[in-house]
Amino acid sequence: SSGINAEYGGSEYVTVGRLPDCDVPCLHPSISRYHAVLQHRSPENDTPGGLFLFDLGGNYGTTINKVKIKPKTYYQMKTGYVIKFGASTRLYIVKGPPDEAFDDEEEMAEAKEAARAATQTTEERIKKL
Repeated sequence: SSGINAEYGGSEYVTVGRLPDCDVPCLHPSISRYHAVLQHRSPENDTPGGLFLFDLGGNYGTTINKVKIKPKTYYQMKTGYVIKFGASTRLYIVKGPPDEAFDDEEEMAEAKEAARAATQTTEERIKKL
């Protein structure tokens, strides 16, 4: 897997941003030096476990499945979700086991269509080069 796992408060996390020390370095100028954090949390009491995305509040924000998220809020990620940081056209697709997948078939179909469209757009750009 890409990125470096690190321990933070008992949970693993990955940083995303423009700085070279970020686990996922992104060069697009609309991405903040430290833009977002992906963090794995174990379930505790009433809090669900899993992978969470936390946008650190940069000017251009982050989108999940084409929806801009509120900064400084944890969002639980599921297998197949599509993430975009800032105004970059690069998309990141969450991979994982099927048991962490979508709650319903419609949600899964929408994410698959978004991933297919993103792949097709990328392939079209490559052909133009």
